[in-house]
Parts: sequence; structure tokens; C-alpha cells
Amino acid sequence: MLLLQLALLAVLLPICSFTPGYVWVRRRRFNPIETLAASVGLGLILTYAASWLIYCATQSLSNGVELQRDGFLAIRATSGLLGILERRAIVNLFHTPRVRHAAFAFAGRLSGLCSFSA
Repeated sequence: MLLLQLALLAVLLPICSFTPGYVWVRRRRFNPIETLAASVGLGLILTYAASWLIYCATQSLSNGVELQRDGFLAIRATSGLLGILERRAIVNLFHTPRVRHAAFAFAGRLSGLCSFSA
């Protein structure tokens, strides 16, 4: 079960932390590495804000846990849909060697962190 959760984390973390911010940042005149950094930063902020709003909106309800689960599923689905809609631009961004190198370095850090915490 833990292995399945880690695999799901490895898939959902890049999607939910990158794509919401990329939709907002893609038209700015940044170089590719700045676009990657701004997309991840803004994506994390947007995901955190949406999660906080869902939490606050469902606190006083009797079926709040089920609504929270549905809200968080909506965040994941929206991030995935945005990634599918912007896939061509995302692929073009990751064709830049510096962006690929930075993304692989982040993935290596994250996998090392997950392996030490498990």
C-alpha cells in the first residue's frame, strides 16, 4: 500500500505543482528556466490556496470529509486536464536542455527525500 501511495505521489506531485502555474505563466516573457521556476512556485501557491478554501468551506458541514475528498479530487482532475490541454507547450518547454536538467535534478532530490522518509 505504501508503494502504491508513493507511486501516486510521484505522478500527482509534478502535475499538481506545475500545470496550474504554467497556464498563468506561459505567456510571460521569461526565459525557459524562469518559466519553470515561476510555474512551480505559482502552481504550489494556487494548489495550496484551493485546498485551504475547500478546507474552510467544509469545516462546519456534517459531511465535510466527503466534500473535502471530492474537492481535492476536483483539484487533481483540473490540474490533469490543464496538463492535457497544454501538453504541446509543456513538451516544447521541456525540450530546452537547462529545463530538463533542472527537472531531473528536482526529481532526483524528491526521490531521495521519499526514500529516506519511508
